[in-house]
Amino acid sequence: MSDREAADFSTPSSNEDSRATTKKRLLVASHCVVGLLIIFVATWNIGTADAAPDEYAYRDCAHRYIEGIFSCNREHPLLTKEIIGILGAPFGTSIDAARLVTALFAIATAAFCYLFVTDCTDRVGGLIAAAAWGLLPQAGVEGATTLEAIRIDRFGLLDPYVACFIALALWTGWRWTTRGGALWAALTGAACVAAACSKAPGAFAVPVICLVPLVARRHNMSVRRELPIVLGAGAIVFIASYAPLGPARAASAIAYMFKAQTAHASSGMLVEVANHLYLHTPWWSDIAFAISGLTWPIALVLGIFLLVGMACFPKPGAYALCACASIFIGVGVGLHLSLPHYWIDWEPGVIVVASLGVRSLFAHKRLVFLGSALALVLVGGAIWTIGNVATLQVGPYQEIAKAASCEHPCVVQFAGYDDILINYVSTNDAVVLGPPHARSSVVSTGIMVERSDVRVRPALIVIDPNALVLHPKWTKDAKYFEARANHLGYRRVPTKGRIKVWALIK
Repeated sequence: MSDREAADFSTPSSNEDSRATTKKRLLVASHCVVGLLIIFVATWNIGTADAAPDEYAYRDCAHRYIEGIFSCNREHPLLTKEIIGILGAPFGTSIDAARLVTALFAIATAAFCYLFVTDCTDRVGGLIAAAAWGLLPQAGVEGATTLEAIRIDRFGLLDPYVACFIALALWTGWRWTTRGGALWAALTGAACVAAACSKAPGAFAVPVICLVPLVARRHNMSVRRELPIVLGAGAIVFIASYAPLGPARAASAIAYMFKAQTAHASSGMLVEVANHLYLHTPWWSDIAFAISGLTWPIALVLGIFLLVGMACFPKPGAYALCACASIFIGVGVGLHLSLPHYWIDWEPGVIVVASLGVRSLFAHKRLVFLGSALALVLVGGAIWTIGNVATLQVGPYQEIAKAASCEHPCVVQFAGYDDILINYVSTNDAVVLGPPHARSSVVSTGIMVERSDVRVRPALIVIDPNALVLHPKWTKDAKYFEARANHLGYRRVPTKGRIKVWALIK
């Protein structure tokens, strides 16, 4: 054989090796780029946005727990606040430290989604899942107000931790289903109980995640040995979470939590869903909040990919979707209680199944064009998220921090999101929620001082027009005050944004 013939004979193999090397390098490069973008979205400008409702309460409770004071926020389990307190301690006690810990769990959630889909398809599918979780919009929106800007998992709330442990449980549960083994059984049990100990709704997913592997492998003799491992690992997480309280106080805390949650669900909470006010939110509220947080185009495309994923990967798709649907059904249908950030508890299931659908369409040559056209919507959403994180500005409640403050003991009356505004209004006396009660030439409010009802003139009046929607009875008083503020002895303080501030003229 001549040298030329030998060279021609070896060319196809060399080309295949070269192509394989190029694909491998591209895959590695794409992993690095997507990973860096997920980290950027999770951490950049982390302290800029306004506080989310209850965010400061969880941060304060986290540090009290570290000090051994567990009387705070007993209506929720302890684990998330313990994590924030322990992991956030090296970074200080600021809200940024609590958010940074949450950001680490958001990144971990993307990793668990990656691992689940990689097991079902390949690393390209896993990369799609990680990008879908970490880069798409995920805002908490109520009516005209964005309570959690850009992404909910950039805030020190409980729900990002539930989502993280659910994503972990889905991956380990699927591995336990397909491979078996004590390790995967233990990790599944621990992850499920960690989700429930982060926030009570996480418990709704436990039966699906833990029982499906057992049913799927019921003819395998090792199942009998693995079930105690699941229960034992879960018990270890539960006991470790409540151990600082001791047995008696832990039992009391759990009883109080169930009592508070059932009372909260029965009494209801005024929430704006799809431009209507509800005291007990309808079963579809989480879906409405998810559509608002994702935006309509992205929600529609994810829905299409979700159906494709279920059709092409029925077993892992049904496992992930049923587990997360149990949370949606338990909270939305069972309790009729929903807030704009609750939906991310079950979002991991949607993301992994939709990612399976994306991979399926790209695997078929005839459907690549359709898949690419739909995927462009998701790419646009990711670009929007990255751009907004890079240019995020302080929110309207922070903008009024200097204007809505008192140099002496005073009373601030406001109509707004009280658990946000109270973090930015500096007072030494009292902050009173409610409309300004203006009658004739006097504005007064009632406060409780040493068990006696005292009528005082507020030194500051703060009104968020968006929040008035949640309190229809306040609207008349607020408008009356605005129309006669000067006559009533108040002057408008210049502020940016939608929130209005009036100060009592000295």
